[in-house]
Amino acid sequence: MGSGRGSAPTSPKKIGSAHGTPRKGVGSAHNTPKTSVFSSADMKYRPHEIDTLFNAKCRDLGIKSLGPQLERFRYYMFAHCNKDEFNLVENHLGPQSAAVIAGILKVGDRPNTVTTLNLNGNQLGDAGVAKLVPLFNLEASKLSTILLRSNDIGPAGAVKLLNAIATSPVVATLDIGGISGVNRNHIGRDGSAALASCLETNTKLVTLDISANGIGPEGATELCAGVAANHTLQTLELSSNNLEQAGMSALAPGLAVTGLTKLGLAANQLGDSAASILATEVLAVNPSIEKIDLSANTITENGAGVLAEILKLPPAAEVTAKKRQIEQSQRFADEQRARIESNLPPALSHTLFDPQTPGTPGTPMSGASPGPTTPTTPIATAAALDFSGMCALTVLDLTGNKIGPHGAIAIFEALEMNQTLVELRVGKNGLTAQCVDAMSVALKGNHTLQVLDVSHNTLGDAGAEATGAALRTCPAIRTLDLSSNHISDRGALALADGIKTSYTLQNLNVADNSIGDDGGLALCDAATQSAGLISMGTKLNRMSYKTSMQIKDVMKGRSLEFKKGMADRVQVQVQRLQMTKQQLDEATHELESARKRRETTEGSFQCTVKEMEMMQAASEAEIAELEQCLDVAIEKKDVVAKDLQALNHEIGESKAYSASKLRMLAAKTQREAEAVRQIQKKVKNMQVAHKDVKTKLDVERSDVQRKLDVQTSQYNIMKSRLQRKQEEFDRRSGK
Repeated sequence: MGSGRGSAPTSPKKIGSAHGTPRKGVGSAHNTPKTSVFSSADMKYRPHEIDTLFNAKCRDLGIKSLGPQLERFRYYMFAHCNKDEFNLVENHLGPQSAAVIAGILKVGDRPNTVTTLNLNGNQLGDAGVAKLVPLFNLEASKLSTILLRSNDIGPAGAVKLLNAIATSPVVATLDIGGISGVNRNHIGRDGSAALASCLETNTKLVTLDISANGIGPEGATELCAGVAANHTLQTLELSSNNLEQAGMSALAPGLAVTGLTKLGLAANQLGDSAASILATEVLAVNPSIEKIDLSANTITENGAGVLAEILKLPPAAEVTAKKRQIEQSQRFADEQRARIESNLPPALSHTLFDPQTPGTPGTPMSGASPGPTTPTTPIATAAALDFSGMCALTVLDLTGNKIGPHGAIAIFEALEMNQTLVELRVGKNGLTAQCVDAMSVALKGNHTLQVLDVSHNTLGDAGAEATGAALRTCPAIRTLDLSSNHISDRGALALADGIKTSYTLQNLNVADNSIGDDGGLALCDAATQSAGLISMGTKLNRMSYKTSMQIKDVMKGRSLEFKKGMADRVQVQVQRLQMTKQQLDEATHELESARKRRETTEGSFQCTVKEMEMMQAASEAEIAELEQCLDVAIEKKDVVAKDLQALNHEIGESKAYSASKLRMLAAKTQREAEAVRQIQKKVKNMQVAHKDVKTKLDVERSDVQRKLDVQTSQYNIMKSRLQRKQEEFDRRSGK
C-alpha cells in the first residue's frame, strides 16, 4: 500500500467528490497525493483485499489496472469504508467486484461490525446481486441497511435478493429504486411477485424503496397481497413506476389495511381518478398513513377537491379516543352483567343470558310478535365502531400537478377545519392571485400547519400582501416558500410588515422574484425586528449585491443568535409545557371522573329496567317448567315408594344376619380374653419364681465369696510363715 513516506495525510473529508461520491473513472479522489501517506494499520481492510477488489473492478470495466488509479482507490476506501458503513457509491463495480466484496465482508468480525452496505449507482446486474445474497443471511450479520439503487437489477436478480431478505433477521432498510438515467433497476412484474412473497414472510423490514422499477399496474396487482400482509413496514416508496389508475385500484385494498406511515407515489400518472380512489378507499379508512407524496401526477382541481374532503375529516386521534371510551364502557357493561349473573340461580342466569333462550335480549319472547332485536349489551362494542372518515395526514406533497387556483382554494378552505396537516406543498401548480384570499384565511385559522410551499406559481404581489397580512396573526407557520411568484417591491414591503409581528416564522424563501433594493432593505429591516426569523432566501432577485450581502450578514447573525439562545428557549418552553400538561391532566381527570359517574348512573338505570323485565319473563317460563316437572314427579311417586319398601325389607334381613354374626364374634372374643388372662397369670408366677431363684443365687454367691476371702487370708498367712522358715533355714545352712 506504500511505504508511508511523504507529506501529511489528506483529510478524508477532502477525498472524493463534493458530495461524498466518487467521480467518473476508475479511481476516485483525484486530488489525493501520488504517494501513500497512511499505514496499513489505519485501514479496516487489508491491502491485498483492496488490491483484489480494484483488480476485479478493472476486469468488470475491461481495462488494465494502473498504479496511480489503485492508489486513489485505496484512499477512497480509507475515507468511505473504515467505519460501520461499506460505501462504494458510483464506482463502476460489476459482478466480479460483487464477488470480492462478499468475500471481504465475511472475514473475521466484519459481519458483526458492518451495518450499512451502500453500492448505489454501480453496474452489479443480476449476476452481481447473486454474489452478494449470501451476506444477507449470515448468522452473526448486523447488516441492517442495504442500498442498491440503480444497479441494472432485473427480475432474476430481484427474485434472489428478495428471497434472501424474506428470511433475514436484521435487514430493516432496502433500497432497490432507481436514479434517473443511471443503470436503473427494472424488477417489473416478476420482481413484484417476489417482493410480495418477501413482504408476507419478512418481519423486520421497515423501509422499502422500489421507485423507478417499471412495476406498472400488473406489478401493483402482485404487490397488493404482500403490502396487506406485512405488519412492520412503515415507509414505502413507489414513485415513477407508471402505476396509473389501474395500479392504484389494484393497490388500494392492501394500502387500506397496511401499517404504513409514509407512502411515496410521485410521478405515476395517477390523475384525478386514481387520486379519488386513494382518498376514499385508502386515506379515509387507514389511520396510519401520515405522509404522502403525490407530486407530478397530473392531478387537477377535481382530484384536489377530493383530497380536500379528506383534510376536512376529524383527526384519527379523536376516533381512537372514541374507541377507547367505548371499550371502557364495554368493560363496565361486562362487569355489571357478571355481577348480576353471579347473584342469580343457574336456571334464571341461563334464561337471562343464553342467546338461544326465549326472553334473552335479541330473541323474541314466546307468543310475542317478531320485531326489532335488542343488542346483547346496552353499549355498542368497540369492534363495531366505523373507522372510516378519519384524517391522519401530516404531510401532503402535490408539487408539479395541475390543481390550479380552484383546486388550491378547495385545499386552503379544508385547512380551516383540518387539525393534523403539518406540511403542505403545492408548488408548480398554476396558482394565481385568485386563491390568495383563501390561503390567507387558512394561514390565520389553521393551528397545525408549519410548512407551506407555494413556489413556482404566479401569486404576484397580491399573494405576498395577503400572506403578509396573515403572518401577523398566523398561529403556527414556520417555513414559507414564495420563490418564483412574480413578487416585486410592493409585495416585499407587505411581507416585511407581516414578518415584523410574526412570532412563529423561522424560514422564508422569496428567491427568483422581482424584488429590488427597496423591498430587499425592507425585508432586511423586518428580519432584524422579527421574533424568530433565522433564514431568508433572496437569490435571483433584482436587488443590488450590497443589499443581498446586507441581508446575508443579518441572517447569519440571527442564525448564530438563535443557536446560542436555543437552550434557554427550549428550557422555558419545556417548563411551560409541563405546567400546561399538568393543568390538562387535572382537567382531563375531572372530566373523566364526571363522565364515568354519569355513564355509571345511566348504565345502571338502563340495566336495572331491562333486568327486571327479563327476570319477570324468565320467572313465568320457569314456573311453567316447574309445574311440568311436578306432574312427572307425582307419576313417579308410587314407583319410588314400592322400591323404598323393598329396600327396607332387604335392609332388615341384612341387620338380622349382621346381629347373629356379631354375637358369635363376641363369644369368641370372650374365650380368647380368658386364655390371655391365664397366660398372664402363668407369666406372673414365673416372674416370682425367677426372683426367688435369683435371691438364693445372690446369697450363695456371697457365702462362697466370703469363704474364698477367708481361705485366701489363711493362704497368705501360711505363705508368710513358710517364707520366714525358709529364710531361717537358709541362714542356718549358711552358718
